Amino acid sequence: MANQKVLEEVTQNGWALAYASESDKLDKAVVLAAVKQNGRALCYASPALQDDKDVVLEAVSQCWGAIEYASNRLKEEIIRAWIGIELWSKVSG
Repeated sequence: MANQKVLEEVTQNGWALAYASESDKLDKAVVLAAVKQNGRALCYASPALQDDKDVVLEAVSQCWGAIEYASNRLKEEIIRAWIGIELWSKVSG
């Protein structure tokens, strides 16, 4: 269960995740709240959540630059999907 105080802090300022405990950085609800506020806060998430598609997509939708902090697996998957969408839009007019 998410630490309510930490959840409130990261909701206001995603960078607050930097000062959260390791267990909070493993908490999906806390990390999601942080990346919704600031996608680049993904850099402070646990490696497991940097490899969680929901968390990474939320971070990237808030700030494309957050892709830098995604796991290599998801980084590759998301970039391939984006390239596919770009190519599709060019061919379909």
